[in-house]
Amino acid sequence: MKFYELFIAWRYMTSNLKQTMIIILAVSIGVSIIIWIPSINLSFFNDLIDKSVSSAPHISVTKEIDTFERDVKVLDRKFKSQLLLIDQTRTRKRNIISAKSIIASIDHIGQITAMSPFSSGQAFIIRGAEERGVSIKGIIPEQEINVVDIQNDIIRGNIEHLGINDIVIGVDLAKKLNVNIDD
Repeated sequence: MKFYELFIAWRYMTSNLKQTMIIILAVSIGVSIIIWIPSINLSFFNDLIDKSVSSAPHISVTKEIDTFERDVKVLDRKFKSQLLLIDQTRTRKRNIISAKSIIASIDHIGQITAMSPFSSGQAFIIRGAEERGVSIKGIIPEQEINVVDIQNDIIRGNIEHLGINDIVIGVDLAKKLNVNIDD
């Protein structure tokens, strides 16, 4: 770059100082936004991945769905004429008889760092006039904390001290049912 190019640039920049400051400010804001927006998106994406991966197991072992015919004789004996069976869809069942034997059979695999059996299903929770549909997951707390990072999400109480009849519920459900610890 020659001296006369710098001289011309300096002359135009200093001739209208207000306009120069506005241009510098606009370019600065534009560059800041171009740098800032992707960093926010990246941090949001990383947070989303961390939360979704830390709150779920990486692999779930389930049994294939068994189907079997309904025993119409038993249904007739129990419900007599109160039950009308038109739909002959097969009943489905998915259960693992012994989770301990499956855990023992895959425990030797070196890449597996932690395992925890669980049972899940759908239910209703009722308190007074309040009735809500919920998802239930039965766990063994000592093993579950090694698989899912749930302890950091618990606001009150401790998952390690759960008894056989104790439950953990979310904050929103607790507010809707108006319940607290030991209710």
